[in-house]
Amino acid sequence: MELTQKKSSNQTTFEFGEEKLKYTIKDASGKKTFSTEYGSISDEDFDELEEKNAWFRNVGILWVLIGVFQIANRFMESGTFSGSMWLTLGIICLITYRFKTTSYTIVDAEKGRIFIIQDDQHSKILDEISTRRKMQWKLWYGSVNYENDPKNELNKFQWLLDKKVISDDEFEKVKLEIGQVNEMPERILN
Repeated sequence: MELTQKKSSNQTTFEFGEEKLKYTIKDASGKKTFSTEYGSISDEDFDELEEKNAWFRNVGILWVLIGVFQIANRFMESGTFSGSMWLTLGIICLITYRFKTTSYTIVDAEKGRIFIIQDDQHSKILDEISTRRKMQWKLWYGSVNYENDPKNELNKFQWLLDKKVISDDEFEKVKLEIGQVNEMPERILN
């Protein structure tokens, strides 16, 4: 499955493979692509970024200055005030700069940061990453390792339960399988 987002000159592409997400971001400064396993994508503390196009600000300031200079020059020459196309265009650019933004949710991954544009596909992308991350965690950590200390194994499954990777019923089955129902670590009993 592939999802693409586009806003202004910013474009993000998410290619959801079996085991890895291939992520691409393109903007005015260039293009970056990397692949990362779903299990290495953070599920906590997402950052937010609001990006504005500096071109509108810079050109707006320049055109406002040209317009003000033009109005002042006409006033000195003829003694009357008259409007300036440059001043009007500059103000329009500054207003555009103020209100035209691209907002992102930033998710950390082992190979880099993933920028998800906050648009109508935002929730779908986050949900797909979350679903695939949980499936991969279950694949990686969802079987009992009898060589590990039973308390460590139970803590691992408690973590999977806390992350909503396994259900309460699955956790109870693991507790029985490990045979530690009466000797639970303090963290699990509470």
